[in-house]
Amino acid sequence: MSRADREVWDRRWSRPDEHAGLPPDPLLLGALADLPRGRALDLGAGEGRHALLLASEGWRVDALDVSEVALCRLARQARARRLPVRCAVVDLEEWRPPEATYDLVVSVDFHLRPLLRPLLAGLRPGGAYLAAQRTLGHDGEPLREEWRLDSPDLAAAFAGFDVLVDRVRGGRREFLALHARLHPPRRTR
Repeated sequence: MSRADREVWDRRWSRPDEHAGLPPDPLLLGALADLPRGRALDLGAGEGRHALLLASEGWRVDALDVSEVALCRLARQARARRLPVRCAVVDLEEWRPPEATYDLVVSVDFHLRPLLRPLLAGLRPGGAYLAAQRTLGHDGEPLREEWRLDSPDLAAAFAGFDVLVDRVRGGRREFLALHARLHPPRRTR
């Protein structure tokens, strides 16, 4: 993202926002009970409604966003509550996760197709990928192709995953998949 993009997001987070004070996404709330705790990645974290929830539930969280303004708010809240959240201002168009690092990747209202395969490589065996994305932009027009979660290559990207949720409801695409666990080889006699 360009400096201008960062400035746009910093200005947006400097004033009241439609996401400010919103509760965590219902898909994440519903999935948490069944997911073993570990290290989580919150993409496009903004003020951190998901990062704070995850950390309060026992996850170690890396929260990434392009907006320093939003992440400063998140970092203050995490420190005040003594929650394990690491914040990093990154260009998500350029950033790539380390391989086999995360037990959960959360991508709510942020999806960038070129980042999908690297994110999946960043999951540990047994890890989960959770995404929820509007089907239309703020202007009511279809999202740009690279932002859409319903792309035709989604099924191919998740070959080898157990897809637990894949639905559209309330103008949102919801998706939850578990990476197949790798079992140690059985001993033969």
